[in-house]
Amino acid sequence: MTKEWQLELPKLLISVHGGLQNFELQPKLKQVFGKGLIKAAMTTGAWIFTGGVNTGVIRHVGDALKDHASKSRGKICTIGIAPWGIVENQEDLIGRDVVRPYQTMSNPMSKLTVLNSMHSHFILADNGTTGKYGAEVKLRRQLEKHISLQKINTRIGQGVPVVALIVEGGPNVISIVLEYLRDTPPVPVVVCDGSGRASDILAFGHKYSEEGGLINESLRDQLLVTIQKTFTYTRTQAQHLFIILMECMKKKELGNLPPDYRISLIDIGLVIEYLMGGAYRCNYTRKRFRTLYHNLFGPKRDDIPLRRGRKTTKKREEEVDIDLDDPEINHFPFPFHELMVWAVLMKRQKMALFFWQHGEEAMAKALVACKLCKAMAHEASENDMVDDISQELNHNSRDFGQLAVELLDQSYKQDEQLAMKLLTYELKNWSNATCLQLAVAAKHRDFIAHTCSQMLLTDMWMGRLRMRKNSGLKVILGILLPPSILSLEFKNKDDMPYMSQAQEIHLQEKEQEEPEKPTKEKDEEDMELTAMLGRNNGESSRKKDEEEVQSRHRLIPLGRKIYEFYNAPIVKFWFYTLAYIGYLMLFNYIVLVKMERWPSTQEWIVISYIFTLGIEKMREILMSEPGKLLQKVKVWLQEYWNVTDLIAILLFSVGMILRLQDQPFRSDGRVIYCVNIIYWYIRLLDIFGVNKYLGPYVMMIGKMMIDMMYFVIIMLVVLMSFGVARQAILFPNEEPSWKLAKNIFYMPYWMIYGEVFADQIDRKQVYDSHTPKSGWFCEACIQADQIPYPLGPIALPTGSQPHPMDVPCALCPVPCALCPVQASPSAAHSNTPSQSNSFLM
Repeated sequence: MTKEWQLELPKLLISVHGGLQNFELQPKLKQVFGKGLIKAAMTTGAWIFTGGVNTGVIRHVGDALKDHASKSRGKICTIGIAPWGIVENQEDLIGRDVVRPYQTMSNPMSKLTVLNSMHSHFILADNGTTGKYGAEVKLRRQLEKHISLQKINTRIGQGVPVVALIVEGGPNVISIVLEYLRDTPPVPVVVCDGSGRASDILAFGHKYSEEGGLINESLRDQLLVTIQKTFTYTRTQAQHLFIILMECMKKKELGNLPPDYRISLIDIGLVIEYLMGGAYRCNYTRKRFRTLYHNLFGPKRDDIPLRRGRKTTKKREEEVDIDLDDPEINHFPFPFHELMVWAVLMKRQKMALFFWQHGEEAMAKALVACKLCKAMAHEASENDMVDDISQELNHNSRDFGQLAVELLDQSYKQDEQLAMKLLTYELKNWSNATCLQLAVAAKHRDFIAHTCSQMLLTDMWMGRLRMRKNSGLKVILGILLPPSILSLEFKNKDDMPYMSQAQEIHLQEKEQEEPEKPTKEKDEEDMELTAMLGRNNGESSRKKDEEEVQSRHRLIPLGRKIYEFYNAPIVKFWFYTLAYIGYLMLFNYIVLVKMERWPSTQEWIVISYIFTLGIEKMREILMSEPGKLLQKVKVWLQEYWNVTDLIAILLFSVGMILRLQDQPFRSDGRVIYCVNIIYWYIRLLDIFGVNKYLGPYVMMIGKMMIDMMYFVIIMLVVLMSFGVARQAILFPNEEPSWKLAKNIFYMPYWMIYGEVFADQIDRKQVYDSHTPKSGWFCEACIQADQIPYPLGPIALPTGSQPHPMDVPCALCPVPCALCPVQASPSAAHSNTPSQSNSFLM
């Protein structure tokens, strides 16, 4: 099948069994059955085995495939295994490597049946009988067994899992179920309850039977009567089928999946952390919750022998008998949070919106749901799922994102200060993240671009400094001339609503440590301000504002001013920028001047800067939110500049080690220094990104570079085609060498920039004046004159012109003015093309 039909090995095999006579399914049940079957096949890359004919349960499978084909282009591998003796229009199917039309309209007067046209492949089994089913049963079971032995994961030796799906069916279906359960290893069986006949009987037995296949006497008699009525059996036949049914029920607790395959809350927590990304830490994966979870549920059910079932049940009941009101046990004070996350992961949008409307922290819940839906949509598109799934998840993400923006807008209109406080409040139930951090993780641009978010970011950027104009110049002046810090204005605690709880506690501790100053002057000023209230409102308000600013300015101690100045993010940024510029200047100096045997003072400063930068990167890794070191490193490497910094630091370290060695390693180290400084200049783009004018251009250039790579690939094809043809014509007798790769691209590359070598293209006059009397030409010179004509159209896309005489001819046995080596010795040693005033724009 994989060779003849070019099919990929399935990751799952779904074998559908059921009634062969036509029957009706309830509309809702039919919809659930069709969607579930298609979803299981699409998400796992499964094969579906059916009986192949257009009757009974196979017709319902065909209807589900038809609905899927009308909505999506993805094709599901559905293989019908049918007996040859019951197929109508058999003569149309006879042939080898031929294509024939087949009539899928059944004849109501015929006892035969047609094949279902929605299947992708068919296997027809013939045992010589006509009009009888059963010829395909043995072949189908052997084929399923053979496919299950194929390894889809050679590392762990995992074969293709097989699952049987039962819909309706007759007495033979119950026997098939028993055969599946007795197989080695047993095959899981999924029964569609409510579809009728055998499926309902199996579901009834599974629901009311006890362990070991035992059932109550009253229910036993009821089940026997049901079997008799359903299949029009006698009492003896019903009892025989009842025994088969109870043998199936003995396997009801059987599971052939290893314990690692069982999904627990801890596994769900890992999924949530993966979808949220970054440093998010789910409550389900924390150590305290994992310990409680394992204590409550104990060992896995299959890990305990069945003969100790009663004791196991008692122990399990004792473990789950807990007091949910106990604060040591109750880890879910906000159950609507967990319910909403569950609904989002299950792709139940209406239910998720319902849970979002209840409970606390609505903005955080909306942002978390937005991020989860967006991450699941990305995973769905990466795994080649149905396009509708990815589009639906993106739509759900936009809905939750819009809710978050509307809630933020409404909060901002009601109270600006509280809205900013809401954005910076640390949410203990969401990994101590803030709403602003969740919005950044979800890449919710509309939320971040909101006026409230922008004002908050501006205030956080300035710290406690109160600046309106020329903030950069004032900060630089404060750094270079520290006494100027005293002239700067600072905010008090009331003007900083965005502070987190940790910053607020730290600020209170600092204020408590400082001694209280006399407040006599302050009281007098307050009395004066109160007396001024009766005057003109406009004038008094202006004076009041001025007095308040001055009082705030005087209330902040000198030490506090210095601390707040150097702790402001804008000051830290300018400190880093000035230090970085100084570092670059020193790096320029050491690569431009002669390198001595031992490093100079300037070079030691540069080495110290790189060394401290490496220590800072290690601190960033260790101080990140994830618990495990490997996870910390993964989160840190997700940032582009962190990866490039790591490469640059390692490259500089290699250059420093070589530089400390004797020649010729010292020269190699200097070359590495020269290459390494290129990156540190490019690193300035990250600093420019902070500027409101340069930042957008940096982002545009970054995106443009990504798009330009596609044009480079196209240009490379044209360049290589011209270069290979040119090299082959000029040098027909070259020996194998790696220099050939260089020669293919070297001259054509310069042609891209407008260097056309015009003086070497038209050699007509040179040929006439320098032709030897013998009339003999070297082969390479003759072929070189032919280059411009056949290769002209190829060179047009690059904006260049081919030239015949751009390399020395090594084949001429006599002096020839056409050869650059013989005509101009200086040109033969020139490896760089002459400059040209023509450039391709």
